[in-house]
Amino acid sequence: VELALEGMEELVQKNYNICLELFGVEKNIIKIPESIEGIDNGILSPHELANLYSVCDIGIALSATNYSLVPPEMMASCLPVLELSTESNKLIYPKNVVKFAEASPKGISNAINELIENDNERNLIKITSTLKDKIVVTQVAGLVARRIVSYCKNTDEYKQGQTFGIIRDGSRDDLIITKTE
Repeated sequence: VELALEGMEELVQKNYNICLELFGVEKNIIKIPESIEGIDNGILSPHELANLYSVCDIGIALSATNYSLVPPEMMASCLPVLELSTESNKLIYPKNVVKFAEASPKGISNAINELIENDNERNLIKITSTLKDKIVVTQVAGLVARRIVSYCKNTDEYKQGQTFGIIRDGSRDDLIITKTE
């Protein structure tokens, strides 16, 4: 955990806006540095964990010795996953299934940066309807082909039925609609 926090501090110094969601241990055990916006979720139920995964952009599980069940859970939720580059992890995960990072703050920072910068992994599109309903579309690249294409720009306006992107070869779109009261 300390390595991940140090790696994220390096990203904050590069002006990345990071919100870290911690889970898996009792609350207040891990001290989140003041430079990182963080939420200490403590121990979560399976339902709470699934909800957390659904709103995150990257899953980080740094297993230095034993195989962890967390990365497959994250992958099942379509999160790109960062894992330590160890012999045991390389034996478990086929090539290009997880992003491997060297076990150093710089290695973790670089790997997170590569996941952030790779627009063809996951694309989040936020839409506000004319009725002020909030719609979130997440284009998620498939594990094999990893191909999504978005035509959206920040200020674009679209009409119902208009194409704003495509997904290819096993990729998918997740759609979340929040109705205003």
